[in-house]
Amino acid sequence: MLLRIRPLISLLLLSLTTRSQGLLFKSTDSLPSQRTSLRVFDTNPPVFHDNFYIEFDLSLWDNANLGYVLDVAADKDNSYSLSTNGAGTLNFNIDHQSNKLVIPLQPALLGKKAWFKIRIDFDLKADNVAIDINNTVYVASHLGFKPDMPANVVFGKNQLYTEVPNMAIKNVAIGDDSKEYFFPLNEPGGTIVHDSTGTARGTVEHPVWLN
Repeated sequence: MLLRIRPLISLLLLSLTTRSQGLLFKSTDSLPSQRTSLRVFDTNPPVFHDNFYIEFDLSLWDNANLGYVLDVAADKDNSYSLSTNGAGTLNFNIDHQSNKLVIPLQPALLGKKAWFKIRIDFDLKADNVAIDINNTVYVASHLGFKPDMPANVVFGKNQLYTEVPNMAIKNVAIGDDSKEYFFPLNEPGGTIVHDSTGTARGTVEHPVWLN
């Protein structure tokens, strides 16, 4: 009996050890057609009322490449993005209109495999956003939010911009006070992205899964 169990245990251990530890994005160093794009909800994104948040771990591997960390399309006319200018800052923008926040990053947060946590709270009723980076909070208001917003969240290359920084992400959570969708981004490979329940929800183009 032990001889039959051991191969099964070995296969299980192999599957656990070969799962990824995050998603690395092909950046502006690659051709635009080869850059990475993660659409968190491929179809039927949840619609949030009054408020919701996006939380994730980010690693900026260098300061050489500017680009877009994520973009949230509120509707056909309005979208909001978090970008980096390649000079050690993050910017929160109303796309095609204005930059609302410039967030300096400490040098210790930058560099290959140096992870830090970002949480973006959208208060749709108060029309403001609060961005928490390692327990320091930055707030912007007068953003033109509507009471309801679909979670059309895209990391990396998106419908508006092809510039992508040299970055990696993991542990993405999107939700509100009543529900949360969690994506560990520990896929063994492929282009389908599953939440923590194993449900296939998103897709990624040109992924590099980290070991």
